[in-house]
Formats: sequence, structure tokens, C-alpha cells
Amino acid sequence: MNHRFNDAQWAQNYAETVNERRPERLEVFAHVADHLAELANNAPTVVELAPGPGMLAEVLLSAQPQLTYIGIDYSAPFIQIARDKLAPFDQRITLHQADLVKDDWPSLLSSPVHAVVSNMAIHDLGSGAAVAATYEKAIHLLERGGLIINADLVTMPDDDQPPADGKLKVPRHLEILMDLGFADVRCTLDLGHYACIIARKA
Repeated sequence: MNHRFNDAQWAQNYAETVNERRPERLEVFAHVADHLAELANNAPTVVELAPGPGMLAEVLLSAQPQLTYIGIDYSAPFIQIARDKLAPFDQRITLHQADLVKDDWPSLLSSPVHAVVSNMAIHDLGSGAAVAATYEKAIHLLERGGLIINADLVTMPDDDQPPADGKLKVPRHLEILMDLGFADVRCTLDLGHYACIIARKA
């Protein structure tokens, strides 16, 4: 995992500037919230993997007053920033520090999980194998009908170089999810370098 995530100054700068540098993130946040609103459960438990400074969490918690949120992040500085940002929702949030590659993070969860989400983060796990392993853990966590929503940086379709990290092409994400047994696997928003992949547990 990238050591810069443990640098408090770097994390604070990221939190203050990332949406200005990547304004398309705001469109994606709203897109994810819209899909979560379609869940059959009107008081869902949503797990976010690598929430960073809590920006997507803030949108989701604001959009659904009955939503319970659990965030799992590697970075202690990001967890503190997220805790401060999400203080108004204190009774509805839980934040855990864990390495999504090395730690048994599913064991931290005891509630039924209705959705697993992530934004611009899973590629940082470092390999396609790590992405696939994360999707596999998600399908075991989810209730039937639950969603996985991964909005992530992706490799462009015309890039013929083999992936050097966890940044994959959209069709590869879809293939992994289908192989794991997810249903309704689709890309619902494609911004070229940044795409939203959604699937449902059958």
C-alpha cells in the first residue's frame, strides 16, 4: 500500500484539493447515491472500502437519512479527517482502520450488508488479483439483492500495455464480477479514465 497515505500533510492536502482537480468526482458521487436509493431496503447498511477523507460518505449519508455507514481505510490520517467531516452523522457511522489486502477486514462487520461501495480507490490495492479478491470478499458479505458499486480509475480501451497495478479496463472488471456469480453486471457511467461498475448479488 502506498506509504503516502500515512502522511498526515499529504492526506490533508488531498482532502482540500482533490475535488477541484477532479470535479467529475461530484458527478460520480451523485450517481452512486442514485443507485443506492434503488435498494429494496430503505435503511441500508453500506460499507465503503477506502473512503479516504469521507467525501462520498458525506453525500450518501445526506441523501439517505436511514442509511448506516461503515468505512474501512488503511490510512490513519484519512480516518481522522473522515471522522471530523462525518461528525454530524456520528450515530450512523463506524470507521475502521485495516489493510484491504493483508487484513481480514470482513471480520470487522457484523451487520447484514446491503451495499459495498468504493470510489477512486480499489486500483490502489496494487494488482488485478487484489481487485478480484476484494470483489470475492464483497459477494460473501452482501445480502441477496445487495449491490457492489466500484467507481474507479480504469485503463483506457486503446491502452495495449499490460496492467502494472490494479488499474484495469472496464471489460476486465465486468468479467471478474460475472465469473464470481454476480448478476446485472454493468458499467453505468464511463468517463474514459474513470468508470462506475455495478453488480448485484443474485
